[in-house]
Amino acid sequence: MPLTSRTVEHLRRLGWHVQRCNMGFFDIIAIGRRGVLVVRVTRRAQMQATAKALQHDKALAAWLRAGADFRICGWSRSGTTWRPHWLQARCDKCGVR
Repeated sequence: MPLTSRTVEHLRRLGWHVQRCNMGFFDIIAIGRRGVLVVRVTRRAQMQATAKALQHDKALAAWLRAGADFRICGWSRSGTTWRPHWLQARCDKCGVR
């Protein structure tokens, strides 16, 4: 199963309403009781590289300045079990971290 599909399924199990939405810096938008979340999906080994690549993304900086939530979901596999790992981006003077 593709990692984006895996993430959609995982978020739905957690109660989010999820839509795929490839809009540049994110792959998925999710709406739930905790608000609006956008997610970039990758493999766990690529999470830091993905965060670094997005560090100067103006659209992401605007998203974070608005107080919205952005996370990178990196998947790893042990045997036949897949596990998500989450990295939350913050805006420190909007060089995104």
